[in-house]
Amino acid sequence: MGAVYLLNQVKDIDSDRESGKLPLLHKGFISIRTSKIVLVALVLAGTLLLGISAQIGTLLLVAALIVLAGIMYSLGKRALKNSYMGSLTASLFSGLGLLLLGKSLAGLPLSYELILDFGFALAFLATSLLTMIPDLDGDEVTGKRTFAVHFGREKTLRLASIIVIVAFFIGLHTGSLLLTSSAGLSIPLFVFTSRGKERYLYYAIKWPIFLLSLLVGIFYYPLYLILIAVYFPIARLYHSKRLGMNYPSFGSDNRD
Repeated sequence: MGAVYLLNQVKDIDSDRESGKLPLLHKGFISIRTSKIVLVALVLAGTLLLGISAQIGTLLLVAALIVLAGIMYSLGKRALKNSYMGSLTASLFSGLGLLLLGKSLAGLPLSYELILDFGFALAFLATSLLTMIPDLDGDEVTGKRTFAVHFGREKTLRLASIIVIVAFFIGLHTGSLLLTSSAGLSIPLFVFTSRGKERYLYYAIKWPIFLLSLLVGIFYYPLYLILIAVYFPIARLYHSKRLGMNYPSFGSDNRD
């Protein structure tokens, strides 16, 4: 998945330059050649480790995610990122695929609670729609036709709000405290943003992710809270001292 993320960054370098985002590549902190070498190394290492340790179902899920979120999303003239339906489809099924991968690694049956799985995928899609807003100008200049480029900022924000509300009601219907809590706490941020208060945009993007992680630790895996507590200050210190970036943060857009 690290390789997929890196591939997306390499292919989006022009868009990120126009949007003033993710300066590591377009400002030359890391060369494209080095990025490609690291990408290949990640693919080989990941394949080797999965081949040694994973079951066939997990291997197939990882392969499907690489094809969808990496190859189909980023490569070629018909890349999914270049059309509004393609970008929506990729976001929805990538979220669902990541959830199923987690269930596979946890030894849970993939057919269990499909409606709830779809609810989590919708929550993932809602946040993905919001991430298209900061990229809008760069995507438009470089010819990408994401949902935000095609329909505009206002409709994208409204759709994201509707989707996260649907996810909340799916959580209620299925009795999922995790989905109900994370989606419910996120709804005000989505609604405020959709009503023109875009100073909440980055909070609406980042807080749902953090809340979900926090709630997973509280409800299921308390040791995960320790990992979060250790990661945050170390990552913040590194990005500040090494790259001059205010990251990770809950409100800043981390632009140049």
